Amino acid sequence: MLAPLRALAFCSALFAAPLAGCDALTGSSGDASALPGDLDMTPTTAEACDGRLGEATVENVNVPSDATCLLDGTVVQGNVFVRSNARLVTRDVRVGGNIQAENSRLVQVLSGTRVGGNIQVNQGGATTIDRVVVDGDIQLEQNAGRQDVEGARVGGNMQVNQNSGGVFLNDNRVAENLQCQANEPAPVGSGNVAGDKEDQCVHV
Repeated sequence: MLAPLRALAFCSALFAAPLAGCDALTGSSGDASALPGDLDMTPTTAEACDGRLGEATVENVNVPSDATCLLDGTVVQGNVFVRSNARLVTRDVRVGGNIQAENSRLVQVLSGTRVGGNIQVNQGGATTIDRVVVDGDIQLEQNAGRQDVEGARVGGNMQVNQNSGGVFLNDNRVAENLQCQANEPAPVGSGNVAGDKEDQCVHV
């Protein structure tokens, strides 16, 4: 298990008491405007989550700016959108599409989660991806917080570029390319297998 998963203790404390917002579904999200960058952050119909959303099936999930969302046993048929300064934690979740975060504060995609599309975290804070299955790609770019990926099974590529908070990659299986560029400091870790390793990822 990752040493940096001390953040899990934070999550346990964070959700020790019920939070308002996601115990019941709350209708469509407020801000549907696209954010800058390469991510398509415009949901069609999305449930707003600020709190805990449990064993429900929803079309899309929108985590509004400054909100904290725990998805726990949730089935998301489409995408999960994480807005500016928002925090997302998933455990035992099924996402048919993508998890897309831009300028987020924290993204933790934890054991038991499967993502049918991609995980994209750009220009945000800390990210933990721990023992999950991602059928598409993982893209972690220009994040200021620590980026931890351990035990992931990735059907496409993993791109870890221009992150400044430290990168830890361990025991991941990437079907296609594992690419690391311009991370400062350089990534550390071991036991990663990929169709091809490039740049800073060659020695991890």
